[in-house]
Amino acid sequence: MGSISQWEQLNVELTSALGSSVHFDTAHQAVYASEASNYRQIPIGVVTPKNTEEFVKGIEICHRNKAPVLMRGAGTSMNGQTVNNAVVFDISKYCNHILALDPVGGNATVEPGVICDSLRDAAELHGLTFAPDPSTHSRCTLGGMVANNSCGAHFVMAGKTLENTEALEILTYDGERFWVGPTSDQELQDIIAAGGRKGQIYQDLLNLRDRYADLIRARFPNIKRRVSGYNLDQLLPENGFNVARALVGTEGTCALTLAAKVRLVNSPSKRVVLVLGFEDIKELKDALDTCLSCKSCKSDCPAHVDMASYKAEFLSHYHETNTRPRQALTMGRIGDWAPLASKFSWLVNGVMQTPVLSSLAKWVGGVAQERNLPKFANQSFRKQFQQSKGASVGHKKVILWVDTFCEHFHPEVANAAVEVLIHAGFEATLPKTPLCCGRPLYDFGYLDLAKQKLEKILDAIGNEINSDPNSPVAVVGLEQGYTPPPLDRNILVHSHCHQKSLFGTKGDVVLLTALGAKADYIDSGCCGMAGSFGFNPEHVEISKAVGELVLLPAIRSADQETIILTNGFSCREQIEQETGRKVKHLAELLQMAHQAQAQVKAEKV
Repeated sequence: MGSISQWEQLNVELTSALGSSVHFDTAHQAVYASEASNYRQIPIGVVTPKNTEEFVKGIEICHRNKAPVLMRGAGTSMNGQTVNNAVVFDISKYCNHILALDPVGGNATVEPGVICDSLRDAAELHGLTFAPDPSTHSRCTLGGMVANNSCGAHFVMAGKTLENTEALEILTYDGERFWVGPTSDQELQDIIAAGGRKGQIYQDLLNLRDRYADLIRARFPNIKRRVSGYNLDQLLPENGFNVARALVGTEGTCALTLAAKVRLVNSPSKRVVLVLGFEDIKELKDALDTCLSCKSCKSDCPAHVDMASYKAEFLSHYHETNTRPRQALTMGRIGDWAPLASKFSWLVNGVMQTPVLSSLAKWVGGVAQERNLPKFANQSFRKQFQQSKGASVGHKKVILWVDTFCEHFHPEVANAAVEVLIHAGFEATLPKTPLCCGRPLYDFGYLDLAKQKLEKILDAIGNEINSDPNSPVAVVGLEQGYTPPPLDRNILVHSHCHQKSLFGTKGDVVLLTALGAKADYIDSGCCGMAGSFGFNPEHVEISKAVGELVLLPAIRSADQETIILTNGFSCREQIEQETGRKVKHLAELLQMAHQAQAQVKAEKV
C-alpha cells in the first residue's frame, strides 16, 4: 500500500495526461466504493477514459507508479469483483461502441463497455442475437460478461460467454497489447520463436498446459455451467490452444480486455416456457424421491430453485390422503421419541447393538440393514450441563440451543461448545425447556408439526431474550472478537451442505485461519447421507455412491494424524460408517486448541 504522497503524485500524472477523465475526489471515491454486492472498498481514484488510447495510457501511468488497477463496467458483480483499493477504470461511460457487426459471418467486435442489450438490439436487426443473457442484461457490459463468464437463463441455447467468444484484444499490466484467440501449432511455434513479452507469455502457457494436461482432462468437471476457476482446458490441443477463451472468467486477474470479437447466433422466433407435468401424483412422488433435500440447488443453480422446499411442501399435501412410511415415525419424529428413549439408553443401545434384535429394530423402523443405528449417549447433555454448571463471573450470558442429536447422541459436542464460549467470554445458558428445531420433520412433509415447534421456539427464546436488560444474547459470532489459541494440526474439512447453501462457511474459515491449522477443504457436495435419506433401504446405494464421488475417497486417503472436521450429524454418520474414521465438530476442534494450550502452561509451571 503506497503512502498518501504517492497517490497524490499518481493523481498529478494521470490528470496531466488524461485531464477531465481523472477523478480522485471524495464524491467519486464514495460512489465507486460499492457495487451490487455487500462489499465496500474505497478506491484510490477513478478514471473514465474517453477512448481506448486513454485507457492504455492510464494503465501505463499506473504501472509506472506501481498502483493496482481495476476495470469496471456496470458494477453488477455480486462478489466484490469491481470494488477494491485500486485505481478504478470505468469503461462503461465512453468505451461502449460496437466496432463491427458482420451478419454474414455471424460475429461482432465490441468495446468492453458495450451493454449486453445494446449488442442484442443491434443484432436483432439481422435476425441474430448474443446468446448469454444474465438477469442484468439491460445494464451489464460485455467486458464484465467476459470477465466472469456470464450465462443467463437461456445459456443452454448456445452456451456461456466462453463459447461465444472468438477473440480478445488484451492489454497486460506492463503494457503489452495484442489479440488472442485459437492458436494452431504452427502459429504457436511462430509466436514463441518471435520472442518478446508475448512470446514469453505463450511459452509459459504452453509449459503450464503440458505440465497439467492429463490432470485437467481427468479432473475438470464436465458440466455445462462451469463458470468458476480458470478455464485451463481451453489450452489443450483438442481445444485449439484458445487463449481468448482461457481468459474468459479470469475476472481481470490475468489481462485487461480492450475489445472482444463475439459470436452471434440466430435469434429464436418465439420464446417459450417449458413446464414439466406428471400424469399423476405417484409419478411426481417418484421424481422427487431421489432428491436428497441437500439444498445445493438453492445456491448452485442459476435459477436458485429450492427443490428441498418443493419436496417438503408436496409431501405435506400428499400425506393428507396417503399413509406415511414407517421411517417417518422413527427418523422424521426422532425429536419426539428420543428424549424418552435416552432415559433408557442402556436398554435401547442393547437392543440396537444385538445382531438379531438390531435387524428387527431396523426392519420395524424402516432402516437399511447395511446401516448402523446411532448410539444414544449414557446421559443427555442437559443432565450433564445441570450437574457440572458453575458460575462464570463477569461473563455475558448466551443461550446455547442444542439440537436433538447433540442432546441425546453427541453431548460431547455441546460440552465443547460450552467450554469454548467460556474462553470467548460468555456463560452458556440453556432454554428453560428442551427445544427441537423440527428439521427432520421436513423430510416427511410434517410441515404443520414443524410450524408448531418453530412457534414454541420463538415463544420460549423470545421471552427469555426480552425478559430484562441482563437477559442472554441470542446470537454469538465467534469469528469476530475471539482469537483461539494456535493448533498445529492438519485438518481435512467437509462442509455441511445446508450450511453452505443458506449462510456459507466464512465463519468456519475465519476460525480455522485464526487457529493456524493447515486446513484442506474437500471440494465435495452433499455427503450422501442427507439426514434420513441414506438410512432408507431404497436409497442406501445412492447415498453411498454420492459419498464415493469425492468425500469418502478423500477421507480414506488422509493420514491417521489428520483431523476430519465436519459439523453435520448425518455427515458424521456417513464418514464414520463408511470409512471408520472418527470425526470432530468445529467446537471440539476449538476445545482441543484450548486444552493443548492449558497443557503447555501446566508443563511450564
